[in-house]
Amino acid sequence: MAGRRVRLAEVGEQAVESIERRDSLNRVDGVLDGVSAGPRAGRFDPPAHQNLPLQHPTATRRRFLILLVIAVLAVVATAAWFQTQGRSATPKYRFATVEKGPLTATVSATGTLNPVITVQVGSQVSGQIKELFADFNSQVKKDQLIARIDPEIFQTRVNQAQADLEAAEATILNQEALVERTRADVENARAALAVGKAQTAKAEVAVLDAKRDLVRKTELLNKGLVAQSDRDTSQATHDSAVAQFEANRAQEDALAAAVRSSAAQLRVADAQLKTAHAQVRQKKAGLDQAQVDLDHTAIRAPVDGVVVSRNVDVGQTVAASLQAPTLFTIAQDLTRMQVDTNVDEADIGRIRSGQRATFTVDSFRGETFSGKVIQIRQAPQVIQNVTTYDVVLSAQNQELKLRPGMTANVRLVVDQKSSVLKVPNAALRFRPAGVEGEAPPSRGKAQAAALLEPGDGAGRSGDPIRDRLVRELDLTDEQQRKLDPILSERQEKLAAVQAGGKAVAKAERRSQQQNIRDAAREKIMELLTKEQRARFEPSMVDQPAARRERSGSVWVLGPDGEPKAIIVRLGLADANATEILEGELSEGQQVIVGSTERPAPRTGRGQSSSSLKL
Repeated sequence: MAGRRVRLAEVGEQAVESIERRDSLNRVDGVLDGVSAGPRAGRFDPPAHQNLPLQHPTATRRRFLILLVIAVLAVVATAAWFQTQGRSATPKYRFATVEKGPLTATVSATGTLNPVITVQVGSQVSGQIKELFADFNSQVKKDQLIARIDPEIFQTRVNQAQADLEAAEATILNQEALVERTRADVENARAALAVGKAQTAKAEVAVLDAKRDLVRKTELLNKGLVAQSDRDTSQATHDSAVAQFEANRAQEDALAAAVRSSAAQLRVADAQLKTAHAQVRQKKAGLDQAQVDLDHTAIRAPVDGVVVSRNVDVGQTVAASLQAPTLFTIAQDLTRMQVDTNVDEADIGRIRSGQRATFTVDSFRGETFSGKVIQIRQAPQVIQNVTTYDVVLSAQNQELKLRPGMTANVRLVVDQKSSVLKVPNAALRFRPAGVEGEAPPSRGKAQAAALLEPGDGAGRSGDPIRDRLVRELDLTDEQQRKLDPILSERQEKLAAVQAGGKAVAKAERRSQQQNIRDAAREKIMELLTKEQRARFEPSMVDQPAARRERSGSVWVLGPDGEPKAIIVRLGLADANATEILEGELSEGQQVIVGSTERPAPRTGRGQSSSSLKL
């Protein structure tokens, strides 16, 4: 390259010298022509000093030619250098090895650490805080006194309620005496009524006797056996007996009325006694309420735990008229914590109870904590059109490192395999120069489609649904043979429904797909034992295939030294590697993950600078 530059410089110098010699000869010829032609023509020749400006255009032209030659030489040298670099640069690549090993698929989320049970201690009565017996981080036991509200006014209410109760009890005594007296009056009236009835009966007998005597005297008088006076005497006696009888009957009615009156008074007295008893119970309830309010002035811990928050100070007034104010927050057991996370709706279908999880907190960088999914809540959380679902994890905190409110970076383990063929994710992202952003070779789509086609019913290795059922339910060989045609039929029917396209309404297509999944689930349930059915979950069959399998391409160095694309079917993936379910790759094979040199620069519409023509 240096020699070429020297040669180009020599050529430039020779060109400049040639131009200078040509300019010198032209100037000499011009002078000679002027001298020889001047006298003969008889024309006036200008003074010599007027010929001096003729040299200025020549010098300018000389400088222009020099600059032009230098520029041309620079362009030629640059083009030659780029051409040389283009021919000498050989692409170099970085490689990684296809290997077998464990692979874990996870879902990332963020959450907040909270105690499993957090109790907010409030006040049921209003008043002024007189004493505090607990503070932040205090260890408390159940029923331990942690605060007291000024009890003076509540003690006064208790005393008043006690006095009201005693007055009501005295009223009962008075009413009981009244009832006894009224009951005695009733008994006396009944006795008098009995005497009256006896006298009425006696008068009735006297009337009957006088009537018989009158009848006999009347018969004797008619026979002339007695005097008229005897008969008149008998008549008077009879009339007197009848009058006495009527008087006795009237007296009997009066005595009966007196009995009824006394009985009514007795019932009134009984009612008043019952009212007095009710008033006693009412006053007693008022006393109990006043006593309860007095007891509520003593704030006690409802559970064993640690005070994580104190919201009041001595002298502060709390009002419990509408809502109980929170005085303390007590965490029952900080050795057991839970992580409340929000999982995106795109990933919630892969989460189920019992899955393992790991998480980290900013306070302990580099340390990983373990947990387990214990609850997947159905209620959605929609924030700015983003839908998430609450997933609760349980975690042990025996060393008390984790504290309420810490932010947890959670990784939920949705699937795990112990030995799979895997490649780095960088190998799937790599594209050689000139094919960035392009699809794999034309045969790639057909090859990828073939890799993702469902099996023929014989059951192929790597089917995630089949693998998951076999792994988690411990299916026997006989169960696996019966499972394969069920999954094959399910896949064919789902593909047929999906192929219907826009001709089938979206809602109807979903309904048909759900019916197909339900039918497959029922057939699978028939194959399982009682123990396996208890472990079976609908999500084992319902998870869409598109989320489990996809196609991709990796590049290897071919025999000719050029990159060659290989279409593969992908399975599980984590942040570093992806499972290869099917494809022309083997363990130990080298795949391209990047280039160590930048490609030759391009100009214009793809032409290199070496193609420029002078």
